[in-house]
Formats: sequence, C-alpha cells, structure tokens
Amino acid sequence: MEDITLEIKNVLDTERLLTARMVDSILRANQMASYATPEMQEMFGQWLSLIGEQVLREVGEKGECDVPALARSIGVSEGTIFSLLAYLHRSGRIRVETVRFTSGGGENLEACPCLKGEVDCV
Repeated sequence: MEDITLEIKNVLDTERLLTARMVDSILRANQMASYATPEMQEMFGQWLSLIGEQVLREVGEKGECDVPALARSIGVSEGTIFSLLAYLHRSGRIRVETVRFTSGGGENLEACPCLKGEVDCV
C-alpha cells in the first residue's frame, strides 16, 4: 500500500510541475506577443545578425563548429546554437553537411529547471 501511495504522490507532483510549466509557457507566449512591435523585431534581427556573424566566424575559421564551446563563448544555450546554424543554413549563408553525435547523459537539456525539481516555477 505504501508503494502505491508513493507512486500516486509522484504522479501528482509530476502533474503539478507540468501544469506549472504549461502556465509559464502560456504567460511567456503572451509576453512575447506584446514584444512583437516593429522596433522589437528590428532589435531581434540585429541581435540575430550579430550572433550569426560570430557563428559564421567560427565556422569559417575551422570549417566546423564545436557547439558546446561556441555556446559557452557566446553565452547562449547549445539549443540556440543549433537554431542559429539552421537559420544560417536556411538563409544560404552556410551549408550543413555533417553532424557528429556523442552519447548524451539521458537528460533533457532544454527542460525547465522546475521539471527537474531544481526550482519551483510557481
């Protein structure tokens, strides 16, 4: 009986965290919509261009990109670097021909810390 109670508690905790994450995502989407002014879009475009140039310098110098090192040096997540590489590829600035993988740690690196139990988003 104690195992079932613990399992139910874990399910409820997970549901609470997922609900908090969904509410947070909805709030962030609403906030981002309010930033969609022409001026903010222009500023984002300028930021994207500046960061894209840094990525292009890295790719141009080496012909390849060390994603974790570049992310650390620029101060963005590895997921952002992947997005920038895809953006540069789609715009024809670079051509992605090879992607090399290593074994991951089994953890979702993009997950909100609240889903990992590290912080409370609510």
